Amino acid sequence: MPWEWKSSRQAGCLAWVLFLASVWWSPVARAGEQATLFVYLEVPADYSVPTEISLAELLLHGAGDPVGLAPRQRRLVAADLAGQQILLAVATLAAGHYDSLSVVLGGVTARSGAATVRPPVAPDGETFPVPVDLRRDEAAVISLVWQPGPVPAAGHKYRLALHAATRPVPPLGALAFVTERESGTVLVVDRLAGRVVDAVGVGPEPGEIIYSSARQKLYVAEADADGIGVIDALTLRLERIVPLSFGDDPDRLALSPDQRTLYVLNPGSRSLVALTTSSMQEQYRTTVGDGPRDLALDPDNGNVFVACEFEGEVQVFTPAGLTRRSSLVMTPTPVAVAVAANTRQLYIASASRNRIQGLDLQDGRDLGGQTLCGPASYLVFSPRSRQLFAALPSCSEIALLRPVDGFEFAPFGLPSAPAYLTFDPACRQLLVVLPQSATLVILEANRGTLQSTVELGGRPYAVVAP
Repeated sequence: MPWEWKSSRQAGCLAWVLFLASVWWSPVARAGEQATLFVYLEVPADYSVPTEISLAELLLHGAGDPVGLAPRQRRLVAADLAGQQILLAVATLAAGHYDSLSVVLGGVTARSGAATVRPPVAPDGETFPVPVDLRRDEAAVISLVWQPGPVPAAGHKYRLALHAATRPVPPLGALAFVTERESGTVLVVDRLAGRVVDAVGVGPEPGEIIYSSARQKLYVAEADADGIGVIDALTLRLERIVPLSFGDDPDRLALSPDQRTLYVLNPGSRSLVALTTSSMQEQYRTTVGDGPRDLALDPDNGNVFVACEFEGEVQVFTPAGLTRRSSLVMTPTPVAVAVAANTRQLYIASASRNRIQGLDLQDGRDLGGQTLCGPASYLVFSPRSRQLFAALPSCSEIALLRPVDGFEFAPFGLPSAPAYLTFDPACRQLLVVLPQSATLVILEANRGTLQSTVELGGRPYAVVAP
């Protein structure tokens, strides 16, 4: 009897192992070995012939059957694209090597002198080499260049002049990094040229991203994984995802002034966590008030300010042990905070009052405030111009406030609602994430003039410029 029970148990275990193996090697499991591909298209500024094409189909070739890519734009006018980059397609594909792209055109319209010409097109499309290796859970970018050529002679088919551009990624100081939640990637942007040049797969729902110049690492809040993604900023590779606690749902990040500590605000567990950047080990963890929305650091003493919307206060924690030091009840429903590094002034945005309030951290003096057209989703202070910038999504504008002898106020409009703001290290460029239009806008910080608009696709969330 014991032998029979043991044999039965062994058989059951073997069956269970075989079941797991079948699931592991099944096509469903292998389908999880996927990667993300972004296809961008641009036209040189010196294009030759005014041309318009309509896209019928895009097919990517590699191992196995061709993969269809749905064009985000099917009508392409060369004059509108001259000197710009557009996102042509984005797709989640099986990992592997792909070598070519077939483009099937629906039609072509071109100008030949004063006449409009519609030459015939190849019914099966044309195929172009676009070698790309997609590794599992990673992301890649293909940059296509379309050079509209001469109108073909009568009776000849139109030949689409297309090639994949291989441009080196610029130095780190010329880049910006944008988290895109829908594809689970960090898009790498050449902020001087206003172009996407690379992408890093990090996993679903990436949130805020922050850069450590001391360690040359990018840290990404991974809400879906309840962890922190660590990216080598030089190689643009995801090194690892550091696990936090189940249900943390991390969102906001901040670095201590010496960059030895990474602070993580977790709305899911209503907690604030301190990690050492050398080992990424959890040092301290404390509970925060209801509705944690944002955090900021005092560069003088390292105190951490946490805006707790539903608690109705900004809570202050010491860097050693994350001991709660005090609470500031200055304005209801605080959702965003920022600290002016050079003057040690704290700014708090209220969601219900549509107002920004200031506090002098040195003497506790109330600096007054400014009522805006709507609630601010994010605040950032420029020490160069001594101005506070506030993203106002409901008004599709950014408010510029200069808190000198009271708040001086000047708004400027944007194409759609802004959600997240940051500066480059020199505070010469202001980078603004516009989720509704899925774009990144790069502005000249002093004048607010537009330098470039970068198409991102999906749901962009946050940006950082090393």
